[in-house]
Amino acid sequence: MQLETNDQVPAVSPAPVRHNIVVFGESGTGKSSIVNMLCGHDQAPVAGAAVGCTLESKGYEGEINGQPYMFWDTCGLNEGEGGKIPDMKAAAALYHLLCNLEDGVSLLVFCMRGPRITEIKYSNWELFREVICQKEVPTVLAVTHLEQEELDGWWSENQAAFKRAKIRPDKARHREFQQEEWDEIHSDPGVACITATKGKVKRNQYLYQEEYDASCAKIRKLVFEAHLPEPWKLERVEWFQRVTREVKTGCWPWSKSVEEHSYLPGDGVYALMRRWGIKDKAEASSLARILEGAYRNVGTA
Repeated sequence: MQLETNDQVPAVSPAPVRHNIVVFGESGTGKSSIVNMLCGHDQAPVAGAAVGCTLESKGYEGEINGQPYMFWDTCGLNEGEGGKIPDMKAAAALYHLLCNLEDGVSLLVFCMRGPRITEIKYSNWELFREVICQKEVPTVLAVTHLEQEELDGWWSENQAAFKRAKIRPDKARHREFQQEEWDEIHSDPGVACITATKGKVKRNQYLYQEEYDASCAKIRKLVFEAHLPEPWKLERVEWFQRVTREVKTGCWPWSKSVEEHSYLPGDGVYALMRRWGIKDKAEASSLARILEGAYRNVGTA
């Protein structure tokens, strides 16, 4: 005999998705400091100027307004030998990270040192936002080293230079951060103009403590509001296209047909040429092979 009951099993809410937030840019722009600001405490070691760049990326767990994240501190995308394109080993390491994120990526935070815009900054922005992530992942901007500037008004005075350089951060807000102590914090859509250091201790307090606290609020608010609702899984860039043809070997009557494979430049190579102004197809193909090698190594490192 089955007993009737009015008891209902309470619904179990699914665990919130842990979003991957990738912080990238040149060395010395404050990427590690920004990761610590996002985490709410120091986790990522901040390297001095004498410390060399490592190609290793490292993730740090954090939480903003109850939402869990993995914040990725990445290697510095410095200039290559030509001065106009990134060091491709560093670029390949970051591409490898993006390929390896099984849960996908929800936001790119491009970190740059204000106020000077160089060709290498534009090249890095183009490569990862336009070519590799195919404009599918929102990319926001963190401008650092503004200790001597007016943080709240800096972007309105300088955004025209970024537009001319074709660096346009994504302004979409996917949610609103509501916290009383942050209500009066000034924020610009898609941008955080900040200081990532507290400065030296002077009279028992840090010189830029007030600016640093406001900067922490700005960058955390920006990341919380800008990341995708659902992570995007990186799709492989078709750097090369495989061409197969049938050739005959040997002499009749013992000749036979075999398949011969070759690789021609694909959409990815032409995207590099178009966006970086590379006229030599062989040069662009050489750069693409480095990135393609990073993809082939996914799961083996």
